[in-house]
Formats: sequence, structure tokens, C-alpha cells
Amino acid sequence: MYEIAFSYRNVEYEVGVIEQLISRYTQVPVRRILELACGPAVHAPLLRARGYEYAGIDTSVGMLAHGRARSAARQTPMTLLAADLRAFSLPHACQLAFITLGSLCVESTCDLQAHFAAVALALESGGLYLLESCVNCAPNAGRVESSQMGAGSTLVDATCECRTVDAAEQLIEERLTVIATWDGQQHQYSEAARRRQI
Repeated sequence: MYEIAFSYRNVEYEVGVIEQLISRYTQVPVRRILELACGPAVHAPLLRARGYEYAGIDTSVGMLAHGRARSAARQTPMTLLAADLRAFSLPHACQLAFITLGSLCVESTCDLQAHFAAVALALESGGLYLLESCVNCAPNAGRVESSQMGAGSTLVDATCECRTVDAAEQLIEERLTVIATWDGQQHQYSEAARRRQI
């Protein structure tokens, strides 16, 4: 279902943009790449095919298990770790870290500072941290985004709604509701997360 819900993404294009940013902005050769909030590690096969070592961190054990199964099926070696984005460590420094889909979910300025400190320790000096859809110049309160994707007889409707929790702290709550239909049955999943905007 994850693959259907996010099938609008062009991961090959995203990896191409990552490589363009590497060539423009890193001050060291990039060998190891860290993806934060990696989910099932959809970028890993393409990054590995282009010669990079890949490590991914996520809090969801289920998503990491899905990523490991995909890795084994494709014979794509990678490191996937269950860890908090505010406090993690890697066995080897990386030269690039990135996070996509606005997945930087911390709830306070203190959490955000802890996250940046953990990333700084994970990055080699001269490395780069890419944040996609994490920096918001306009308030997200009241924003509602919906998408509908399908594959075969499966249809996935996803809606993301935002509301302000604490304007001074730039804290919002995002609620994701997914309605999946297959075999004539509807299944609904809902999740809310608070996020400190940057």
C-alpha cells in the first residue's frame, strides 16, 4: 500500500537532484549517504547502483523490515537502523545526509537542536545535509492536501491536514488519513504527528 500511496514520486529524478546538489555543494568526495526517516529506503537501490554506500534511519521497525526485505530481494546491501532522529550514532561518518517528504518530525526547538547536533556528529566535515519540504516560509495551518493513486484493483486515497498547535513555537499537527480499497473492502488508517517547523 505504501508504494501505491507514494507512487506519484519520481525517485530516479530525486536521486538525480541529490547528485546535482552533491556536485555543487559538498566540499568532500561523497562515498557514504545517510537517509533520515528513510521508511522502506526507496532511494537505496538507485544510490547503491551509482556507487554510494547507504545507511537509513527510521523510528518505524515495520518500515525498516520492509526495506530490509526489498534489499534482500534486490541483493542491495545497505545498513538500516531503528533510531530516534534526535539521538543517533553511526559506525562511520557519512558525507551526505538527507531527509525527504517533510519527515523531520520533532516537537520543540530543543528537539530540533538535538537533531541538528546528531546530524553534525554523523557528517564528515565538509559534508552536506539536504532537507526536502522541511523548511516552511508560510504557515501550514489549515492546509489540506489530497491524492488518489491506484494499481490494479487497489485504490488509495490519502489526505493530510495541518493545524497550528503553538504558533510561537512553530508547532503544527499533521493528520494523515489513508483509505485503501481492495477486493471491494475499505480499510482506513489514520495517524497524527506533531512537527516543529523550521
